[in-house]
Amino acid sequence: MMPNRIKEWREARRLTLEQLAELCETSPGQISKLENGKRKLTQDWLTRIARALAVSASDLLPSDHTIGHSDRNYPSDDRNSVKGQQIRPFQKAPLVINNSHDLPVYGAAMGGSGGDFYNDGHPKEYVQRPHNLGGVMNAYALYMYGTSMEPRYFEGEMLYINPNKPVRKGCFVAVEKNDGSGLVKQFVSKNNDFLVLRQFNPAQELRIPLAEIKVIHRVVGAGE
Repeated sequence: MMPNRIKEWREARRLTLEQLAELCETSPGQISKLENGKRKLTQDWLTRIARALAVSASDLLPSDHTIGHSDRNYPSDDRNSVKGQQIRPFQKAPLVINNSHDLPVYGAAMGGSGGDFYNDGHPKEYVQRPHNLGGVMNAYALYMYGTSMEPRYFEGEMLYINPNKPVRKGCFVAVEKNDGSGLVKQFVSKNNDFLVLRQFNPAQELRIPLAEIKVIHRVVGAGE
């Protein structure tokens, strides 16, 4: 049995040693030693690594149950299937306490012309989790950039995203493209070829080829 579950969770989050080390502000060698039990896993290390992996400290401790392919207690990393909007619900999710600072923020900067955010796949910071995302392990946040959705969402507002919540006509969505750029718009419709979105400022409808889209996730709230 491994001395801890750091490697399991790192691989589950699809992070390299280097990426996890950067999030923990340490070296890849240090993370490797901690994973293999060659360095003592102190409370400080537990806290730092747990925050970087967005899990609780207890999730990193040895267990008689490992993360398997079919019974992971976290959501699939590929999130939604765009074509069919298939969502893989997770089972046996560990408790996530409301208002804890464990919600990852992925939106970093405007993604080119007309883009509202850019996601390179790595958290930029962790913020306080709102009540409606308590227990939602794959929830995340984005910063709104630009004025295209005013007066609904203003530049600089933080948007809270629940990938598990179904997308329906009239709701607001964060749409990430394959190149990492993204849009925050109102959902109008989707067919086999195009996604139709509405923006408010200036008012217009956008038709985006579905082949360009990676995921469509529902916005469930906003805050400073």
